[in-house]
Amino acid sequence: MTPKDTIYIDIDDEITAIIEKVRVSDSKIVALVLPKRTTTLKSIVNMRLLKRLADGEKKRVVLITSEASLLPLAGAVGVHVAKTLQSKPAIPPAPELGAANNSTADEALDADAEQTPDPSKSIGELSGMPEPDGDDSIDVDNSSDDAKSAGKPKKDKKLKIPNFEKFRKLLLLAGGALVLLIFGLIFASKSLNKATVTIKTDVTTANSDVTLTASGDATEVNTAKKVVPSTLVKSDQNDTASAPATGQKDKGKKATGTVTLTLTDCSQDQVTVYAGTAVSEGGLTYITQSAVTLNKVEVGPDCNPNDPPGSPGLYSSSYRKSANVVAQAGGDKYNVASGKTFTVAGASNVSGSNSAAISGGTSDIVKVVAQADIDAAKKALVDKLTDQAKDDLNKQLSDQKMLKLDDSLANSTGAVKISAKLGAEASEVSATGVVTFSMIGIKQDDADKVIKSEATKQIDAAKQSIASTGLDNATFKITGKKGSPNATIEVQSTVSTGAELSEQDVQGIVAGKKKGEARDALKTRPGVQGVDIGLSPFWATKIPKDPGKVKVIFEQANSNGSANP
Repeated sequence: MTPKDTIYIDIDDEITAIIEKVRVSDSKIVALVLPKRTTTLKSIVNMRLLKRLADGEKKRVVLITSEASLLPLAGAVGVHVAKTLQSKPAIPPAPELGAANNSTADEALDADAEQTPDPSKSIGELSGMPEPDGDDSIDVDNSSDDAKSAGKPKKDKKLKIPNFEKFRKLLLLAGGALVLLIFGLIFASKSLNKATVTIKTDVTTANSDVTLTASGDATEVNTAKKVVPSTLVKSDQNDTASAPATGQKDKGKKATGTVTLTLTDCSQDQVTVYAGTAVSEGGLTYITQSAVTLNKVEVGPDCNPNDPPGSPGLYSSSYRKSANVVAQAGGDKYNVASGKTFTVAGASNVSGSNSAAISGGTSDIVKVVAQADIDAAKKALVDKLTDQAKDDLNKQLSDQKMLKLDDSLANSTGAVKISAKLGAEASEVSATGVVTFSMIGIKQDDADKVIKSEATKQIDAAKQSIASTGLDNATFKITGKKGSPNATIEVQSTVSTGAELSEQDVQGIVAGKKKGEARDALKTRPGVQGVDIGLSPFWATKIPKDPGKVKVIFEQANSNGSANP
């Protein structure tokens, strides 16, 4: 239990309410602050009930009051009284009622209550009794029940009262916080307030396909020629992107061997196969290491050096010579057995063969940069920058209140640095540089004018108007050279026609009005069959005056009163 508690009693509290407050208190000492002119405890029965409850709960009750009429009654039942929370409590003397007096204690107290107490006298003097000597006083302190039961209460300790100055400060702070909250709600209502106005009217829809000409030189819209002014906005983006290396290179040892070269054409007197000439077999290429000169031989009628001796002609051994060769790349695949036939680059009248195996090649495969890897890194750079470029370009167009034509997005790569050269050994290749993006923008009002002009030709303008051009959900197809403000724009949208009422008309009618007022004003317009208005946040009561915060939706109303969007 807490050592002490202060309870403020309302003037209308019944004795049962006061008793319940004392009962539920967690304190051993309970100070009851009584209001002026209280009547509940001016009954001896109520006072005894309070004393009985306190004794049963093992609590001490102190009445905080300056009313003299309560003092005798409190003294009669043994309840402590103090003038203020800072005063020391004591039990007032009990009243002395004569035996001949047949009036009840309540009547005596009521009679005493009608007198006006003299503020210069003490509580004891006002009650007709001498001042209490203090023997029956109690201290409101933190001592335990065990300590109190051991002897008389300590007389040198004063009643400890809650800090009401601190309470008042907390109350002021709470009041200030409440004021700030109210102002915050008002501010939020004005800044966050939005409205959606749904108009149910006789609306019909039709698909529209209009081709506009965007011109960077035009200064105003031409509805007859369907020309609209355009703007080209640009954004430079700088970053780095990578792609894995996919090329392969065998860093193993190169195979070596000897190839015998033979002149097979007698029409030439002499053929030289120079060093560095490629000789190939089965897709494998070897490089000669020295020059070889082959001379013409004339034996036999068919110039066949294999004709038997004695055939007509001269015999010469210089038509066949050997050359050392080295594989053009490392790898064990260049190891070939003997008896292979080789072709000689640039010498169709010379053939080659090996009488011994070409060997010594080993494999060590590593990753190298291929041209496709460089191209992939550049593409990754552009792809990485595209999204942030779109955000920048769209913001530029939005600030100028222009439509965003994503299909017109173009890019050009400036100086891009590649981290590895072509053929270099690497696991990946990076591209770093600046990419310039551009996009065309046209004003929505200009596009609206052209589309409305074309759609008006298909309706009876005396009875209908264009409710919406559908540009918010339109698709745009750009043809022409990208990166230029001049382009052809095909606009496909769904045009809504209905009563002579535009989105701007609705926004002007409802601006600043309450829901009911706005609904009544719109229902008076011809062709309007129903109006629904939604406000946000939930505490908003009026429609914003800013047209940008008022969304207007036109719905087609059926004959049975329902609506189709």
